[in-house]
Amino acid sequence: MLIGLALAQDPLLGAGLDPVVRQHFVAAHEAEVEGNWARAAARYQIVRTADPDYGPATVGLARNKARMGQRDEAVALYSTLPTDSSAVEELADSDSSVQKRWD
Repeated sequence: MLIGLALAQDPLLGAGLDPVVRQHFVAAHEAEVEGNWARAAARYQIVRTADPDYGPATVGLARNKARMGQRDEAVALYSTLPTDSSAVEELADSDSSVQKRWD
């Protein structure tokens, strides 16, 4: 079972979330590790709907939107977390990867 494996590897993954919501967060992480960006984004969205203030779900959703080529949506999501270092860093990384495509 992948969810059990993820929790065994990182017992703090999704810590602080409701147990059912945490399962969605862990499943999003697993989908991301597998390279299934759409499934990861869908699961991160479920977590955001249940807990809009949980920043890691917003960052995860934005990261996967960017990977799927939905850059404007990703930037909008990152922009909702202006003081979150992960969001700021990933936004900067996505800007540099976009720039590389233009070089």
